[in-house]
Amino acid sequence: MNTANPEKALAMSQAKLLCDTMSTLAESPVWDERRQALFWCDILGKAVRSAALEPGLYREWAFPHTVSSLGLCRNGDLIVACGMDI
Repeated sequence: MNTANPEKALAMSQAKLLCDTMSTLAESPVWDERRQALFWCDILGKAVRSAALEPGLYREWAFPHTVSSLGLCRNGDLIVACGMDI
């Protein structure tokens, strides 16, 4: 805890719900600093999901096969491993 600035320490210690969704098997979280958003894979749900710090900015992309991992490219694109494809 930051005792030099107790108000800032209190704000940083409070949890905040970004989205109210369930994933079947959530893996591979990736934080995107530019978008201020968290991306993750729902492997068995065959989806990539995203929730931004700004309330209400939840997105979901469906895929035909299981989605096992993802990465963030320098240009901001996502690279997704889906089944046997990338």
